[in-house]
Amino acid sequence: IGVRCDVTKFEDCQAAQKAVTGAFPGTPVSFLFNNAGIMGKEGGKILSGSHESWAPIFNVNVFGAMHVVKAFLPGMIEAGPLPSGKRTFVVTTSSVAGLLNHSPGPYSLSKMAATAMCEQLSHELEDMGSTAAHISSHSLHPTVAGTGFLEGRDADGSKHIPKELKEFMLKKGISTAENIVDGLFSGLDEGKAYIIVDHELDIPTSKQIAQRMEDQMTGRRPRKPEQLGFVMLMAGDREGFKGRMKMAQQSRL
Repeated sequence: IGVRCDVTKFEDCQAAQKAVTGAFPGTPVSFLFNNAGIMGKEGGKILSGSHESWAPIFNVNVFGAMHVVKAFLPGMIEAGPLPSGKRTFVVTTSSVAGLLNHSPGPYSLSKMAATAMCEQLSHELEDMGSTAAHISSHSLHPTVAGTGFLEGRDADGSKHIPKELKEFMLKKGISTAENIVDGLFSGLDEGKAYIIVDHELDIPTSKQIAQRMEDQMTGRRPRKPEQLGFVMLMAGDREGFKGRMKMAQQSRL
């Protein structure tokens, strides 16, 4: 079924939960996917930002995810284990920006908060013992993908994804929704809490995460993530972006 739901409103999420359980009575929710997200307008620096420009991003990417969990999780706990004995899953799409501080700033900060929410939820489920032992929390971290996210608009109707970035993701082979779904279910099968879905043309996320952890452990000043195509574009580096596209095309010849 399709249910219109504004995740920034807890009552909408509660209504969605009732609609789902009403449409499928007696059928427990076995997969809960938290996939709503927005990027906001281009840029988003701390000094030039405002509460008005940042709040909508956090309201969707962080509080929206919390609302969905609060609406659906109690019923998943009460339902108990599935008759098959298989686990049930709560998956939140935290983006690669939820592990690495990419620009734009408010998007990355909100996605890091979403990752922390997944970790906190994992702790809380564990603390419940056998009551919630059948449920696990996971964060999904895909790189740039050509999905419906590209058609997103801000509240004023303006598009928040630059035209060049959209064309690159749709035409040049950056991850598709199918790639990400395959990577997600492979990660769930392997019991991974953090599910990273890289693309062969991207710089491996694991490499950059290791670099970030090393910086934190040694107290080194944080380094910027390596300049992937979408980071270049968001920073206004059109020439660097075009060079990245050319390299991607040559690697496929």
